[in-house]
Amino acid sequence: MNKEKALDFLREQKEYRLVGLGEEYPSDFDQWQKNQADTYKRLIDWIEKEVPE
Repeated sequence: MNKEKALDFLREQKEYRLVGLGEEYPSDFDQWQKNQADTYKRLIDWIEKEVPE
């Protein structure tokens, strides 16, 4: 897997975590999903910045 494929996968996973989240009254599961999306975003940012092509 190359860098672009890895980034595509992580971006896709991040978006899946954000689908259908309740904004007004987040459940524990919604909060967990949001935390997962945040983790994917941090990974994406790190890969874009630190990992060479």
